[in-house]
Amino acid sequence: MLPAHRAQTDAPDERAYRASVLSIGWQVAAVCAGLVVAGGALALVYVWWQTTPAQLNESHGSHDVLIYMNPVDLVVAGLIVGAGAVLCAGLAAWLIARRAIRPLDEAFRMQRRFIADASHELRTPIAVVSARAQQLAAMTPEDDERRDVVDALREDARIMSGVVDELLELASDSGATARDSAEGDDA
Repeated sequence: MLPAHRAQTDAPDERAYRASVLSIGWQVAAVCAGLVVAGGALALVYVWWQTTPAQLNESHGSHDVLIYMNPVDLVVAGLIVGAGAVLCAGLAAWLIARRAIRPLDEAFRMQRRFIADASHELRTPIAVVSARAQQLAAMTPEDDERRDVVDALREDARIMSGVVDELLELASDSGATARDSAEGDDA
């Protein structure tokens, strides 16, 4: 059962996020399990390789199998297998993380596109409001008691225009930054 605060905020995007995190966790666990199995198999192959027919045919007992291995060889084999496992785990983690980032990149692009589209759509109505506020200011005498409201309206229109301009700049700067970083990754 989910806690009360978690049940209220269990939106579809949050469920998708949790499912993605769980999927990545299982993938990393599968890679680690595969590396452990592969390391064990390599150790068995090494032990089998180090067992020579002469060692098996010695007469110590009817069912005895004696294996003579040099401890230095075991340490070297362990270091090689360990280094290989670390490299494979690093490569697997890099590939899994890269694949996990793709939806975030797409979401970021969609957000940037939405900001740019919304900003462009807001620009015209704000320009119209600003022009009408200027026209109203020109028609309102300086000594009119409504002049303060007209001036505040003009200032609000100017502020909204500035916010829209900043959003457009943010969307275009983010796009340039994302393109630059993507080109740097491809190089």
